[in-house]
Amino acid sequence: MSLITESSYVQYLLNKGRQEGLEEARRERLQAGQIYEARRILLRLATARFGEPDESTLRTLESIDDLDRLERSVYRILAATNWVELIAPE
Repeated sequence: MSLITESSYVQYLLNKGRQEGLEEARRERLQAGQIYEARRILLRLATARFGEPDESTLRTLESIDDLDRLERSVYRILAATNWVELIAPE
């Protein structure tokens, strides 16, 4: 092993970078899970109110990856009268 790989400072930096990478991956997985769950809730509630969505509507819903928009859409179910109003861009 070279002195560079044995250096405690280099090891510290490698470990810090690895830890930051793991933390970033954890945040991304958490956000992806939140988006998935918001879509699932929106789909269940809107289906109960408006009936089954057509394929185009379902694809549009699945393409929304903005968590805030999905969460706002859950509340929009109260005022919307159909799928088109619900998933229309704000």
